[in-house]
Amino acid sequence: MLGVLKADVDSLGEAIAATLEREKSDGAQAMRRFSADLDQFFAVTLDQEKQRPQKTGEQWELIYTVFSGGDDMLVVGPWNVVLDLAGHMRQLFEQSFGQAASNRDSANPLTISAGIAIIKPKYPIHFAAAQADELLDRAKGESAPGADKPKDQCSALGHVWKWDDHDKIMNDG
Repeated sequence: MLGVLKADVDSLGEAIAATLEREKSDGAQAMRRFSADLDQFFAVTLDQEKQRPQKTGEQWELIYTVFSGGDDMLVVGPWNVVLDLAGHMRQLFEQSFGQAASNRDSANPLTISAGIAIIKPKYPIHFAAAQADELLDRAKGESAPGADKPKDQCSALGHVWKWDDHDKIMNDG
């Protein structure tokens, strides 16, 4: 089985507006930095992570990037490897753009959501990408059980969960 992961930054418009409000003196420069940082994360950092020597069991080199840049990505690979990469991607994103990120250019902390379609290898990729996009919409629009708001979540395997529960769900699975 294959996994098709579609991830996207949550509430990017709000973050842009807050950043421009904070940087009234030079909003254009602030937006260039912010945009460059996001693109660097999706286009470079994640690709470097896929190519670095992994811990035992990680096989991220098996993942094919369909696109990655701006504020989103679409990747395809073995379903279990894609699920593992999704959790790692969120950890890296949190370190760079989240609540605890010390050098983020956005005025507000950012979060990311993902949808992961699990498909058979001969399933047409454009249908799988559409399915992953629908799951992403579910992660952005439907609160996980016990959560008070949507976003900052993953949707896969018929469920939606907060990223804080990702490792436990993967280990239990």
